[in-house]
Amino acid sequence: MSDPNWVWAVQLCYGALDPTQEMKAKPEEIMKEYRLPDNNIIPAGNQLFPAPQAFFVPANIGVEAPGAHKMIFNTITRHGIDVLRNLYASGGSTLFPGLEWTLKEMKLQVPAGMFVSVIEPPQRKYCVWAGASILTCLTSLKQTWVTVSDNKDFGAAVSHQKCF
Repeated sequence: MSDPNWVWAVQLCYGALDPTQEMKAKPEEIMKEYRLPDNNIIPAGNQLFPAPQAFFVPANIGVEAPGAHKMIFNTITRHGIDVLRNLYASGGSTLFPGLEWTLKEMKLQVPAGMFVSVIEPPQRKYCVWAGASILTCLTSLKQTWVTVSDNKDFGAAVSHQKCF
């Protein structure tokens, strides 16, 4: 069963190359509507790009951190630039229209003369779930599993205790 909130977000939200300019747009230029299963209609305008934008400019929502594209690049370079040769876009958030430029921005940061391929699998919406299901089958990672009981006893902090 699909989550109607997810469908709404992917169908309407988008990444804006210039959010400041987008905010200046006339409401009727960016207004979209989404029809709910009960036939009610949700109008949305300048709410459609700030959520995806927060991935790349977390300060917009009060979080002091580098954007996702910088964190990904920093992580990859810390673990060896050779890992960057094939960059896989995966997860539902990579489906927002207008965010393709961010992956291409990452390609501009690599050292001169290095070829980087950005791979966007058509089923990337499910890649994270598929990867997680494979990891849960690995008994070598059993000590990092967080059970319902662990979560009840220790709260969210248990993931830091078991995984890091």
